[in-house]
Amino acid sequence: MIKIARLFFCLVLLSVVTLVAPVTAAPITHRIGPATVTLILTPDPPAIGGEVATVIVTGVNGGALRSTQLQFSTTMPSMKMNGPAGVARTVAPGRWTFDLDLGMAAPWNVSLNFTGGLNGRVNYTVDVAAAQSKGETSSATTSMAPAGDWTAWRTAALLLFALGLLALVVLRRDRRTGTIALFATAAVVVIGIAMIKAQYGSAPMDMNAMANVAGTAPVAVQSIRVHPGTQGASVSAPGTVSPYLTQTIVARASGLLSDFNVYNGDKIQAGQQIAYLNEPELGSSAAAAQAAAQAAQIQAMHHAPNDVRMAQNDIAAKQRAADYWSREIVRESTLLREGAVSQQEYQNEVAQAASAQADLRNALIKASDATASIGQARAQYNQMQNEAAAQSTLASYRSVISPSDAVVVKRLADPGTYVQAGTPIAQIAVLDKLRVQANVAQADLPQIGLGDPVDVVLPTGAVLHGRVSSVQPVADPSTHTAMVETIVENSHGSLQPGGFVRVTIHVPGAATSSGDAIPAAALVGGANGSLVYIIENGTAVPVRVVVLSNDGATAIVRGLQSGANVITDGAANLQPGQAVTEAHP
Repeated sequence: MIKIARLFFCLVLLSVVTLVAPVTAAPITHRIGPATVTLILTPDPPAIGGEVATVIVTGVNGGALRSTQLQFSTTMPSMKMNGPAGVARTVAPGRWTFDLDLGMAAPWNVSLNFTGGLNGRVNYTVDVAAAQSKGETSSATTSMAPAGDWTAWRTAALLLFALGLLALVVLRRDRRTGTIALFATAAVVVIGIAMIKAQYGSAPMDMNAMANVAGTAPVAVQSIRVHPGTQGASVSAPGTVSPYLTQTIVARASGLLSDFNVYNGDKIQAGQQIAYLNEPELGSSAAAAQAAAQAAQIQAMHHAPNDVRMAQNDIAAKQRAADYWSREIVRESTLLREGAVSQQEYQNEVAQAASAQADLRNALIKASDATASIGQARAQYNQMQNEAAAQSTLASYRSVISPSDAVVVKRLADPGTYVQAGTPIAQIAVLDKLRVQANVAQADLPQIGLGDPVDVVLPTGAVLHGRVSSVQPVADPSTHTAMVETIVENSHGSLQPGGFVRVTIHVPGAATSSGDAIPAAALVGGANGSLVYIIENGTAVPVRVVVLSNDGATAIVRGLQSGANVITDGAANLQPGQAVTEAHP
């Protein structure tokens, strides 16, 4: 009896472990040429509702993977329905992720289409109900086992729980071997039926989830009639947009920051006062220097010249006196010889003449000093004038002026803050012109020269025109690219710095390509093995084309019939033979 009881509880424990233990499916792998493509689904095994798919590609160099785009689509073959589709998000070169909403317990086909550096398609079949997956190529066929009824285990768990409770009540009163064997047999039968139904039964349908699954209605697309076209040789590359000029405005004097009312995004004009530094000492110093300069000007322009004129008048008077006494000495000498005057009188006259000559010499010295003082006064005036100009300039630094027509990028200080000279208070950017910088492959650099025409394609589809303004002379050794820059007008503000654009550099004098002109968006795949979809009898028909040139906006191809109706918008998500209808914008 004890052995049978132990057997009963072991069976119950085994059923519980079977119910709660998850079945883990290995990642799905497949090869496209030398590349190994791995698909990982989370949660694993797949469940009805949200799934996160991760795709990892190995065996291909990183340069090719950086230019590879992954598009995914899903279908449910059992009901001929289309499921979620779109473009996968790039996590890193060779790694993508996307979300799947598998709204029904049934086998699903997941199709991965690689275009760009890696080209090819691989299909996977995912059994949501049985939590099993396996990979296959687009040309292979898959034999699927019955999906099974996963709800059988839930029912079995409820029955075993009820059976266990009943056994506890009965076995308290009746512990005979036959009674225990009866409960054990019932448990084994429940587990056996659950295993058979889970493996071979029909899976239940979640009818509410089917609302999320796309039907077979025609897909709305846009198309264009092909026409002949030509295109010159060009080099295309992704580009980034930068301001034409970025400036940091600093305080050129110390003071309390006031009247600082501009903020991020405000437009300012050249010469506009954007702030004021309140520092009274600067104004006082400027006023004192100006007063000193005016006093020096009066001395140099008025007092010193007057002193010179007075000295010159004194020289003239002393000269007349000296001349008089010179003549008087001559006359006195004659009178002395004739005895008309005494020797004493003659000596007095000589002394008077000598004094007149001394006065003349002193007057000449004073006049020379007065003339020299004019030069000193003028030199002092110039010095004071320069000092006044310097103090006036320092006082003018209290007004913070914008040097350009620009936009405030960031305010670096707050009003009311005392700042020192040289403190940055705002950063501005000139945006009426912009610099567009593209990283061009090193192999394309020799054919690019200054002044070559450049087309800048915005995300909105608008095109700005410019010319190559600079080419980086040294390529980056890690990426083997060099920066090519062009300057474009942005007077209307249609282009925002920091965004990404498509840059096409036209190479003058190169040979042109002639063929059928179609939008570049109509191409599916890379330059090798590219195709387009055309509309025939309401269905999408793939046509292989040879790409002669592609500038990122328009492609010149060969291989289309004249007047073919090429699908442009929505081509990347189409399947061959899919029903389409033309949508007019």
